[in-house]
Amino acid sequence: MRRTTVKLAALFIIFFNLACSKEDAELEEADTFLHGSLDSSFNAKSEIIELDLNKDKQTDFRFYTETINGDHETIEAFLIESVEENKIVLANNTYNYSFHCRDLVSLQPGQLVSTETGSANSWDKVKGLLAVRYLSENVSFSGKWSDEQEKTIGVRVESNGKINYGWIRLQFNRTRNMMMIKDYALNGLYGKPIKAGEL
Repeated sequence: MRRTTVKLAALFIIFFNLACSKEDAELEEADTFLHGSLDSSFNAKSEIIELDLNKDKQTDFRFYTETINGDHETIEAFLIESVEENKIVLANNTYNYSFHCRDLVSLQPGQLVSTETGSANSWDKVKGLLAVRYLSENVSFSGKWSDEQEKTIGVRVESNGKINYGWIRLQFNRTRNMMMIKDYALNGLYGKPIKAGEL
């Protein structure tokens, strides 16, 4: 009888420890997202904005504009550039020869950011195009972010051979001709996905 009681007590302790470690793991996983809210905007007159998503004191991505002045038209492009081995989700079979960049993919809210990007998209280090403003007799716009809707891009940050997935949310303002960087999040667990807009 005494041995049975000791065995039951030992089993209880083992199951209790397993349950606690599972709860701790769930809490740990919930606390692994690095999130930042920004109030940063950039336009043709702005300085380059640099983001350090994983807080390692190294720039991960740069936001800036490039301008082409023609005889009858001025073209301004709003761009993101990956630094070092970091990458962004870009649309395949798109290339802007004027600014030597590709179109960014606008993620749907809740869309998974991971190694799987879809057959029409790919992770790449080239510049990504957010929006373009054409200024001549009339003003016109193009690019996925030019409709002034809040949109999210997928990002991949690589440090010391380890990869973290995340997103950056931006919105364009046509009246002010300005791109606003609203916020971002990065999953702190290496190689694990994150949903677009997930905090």
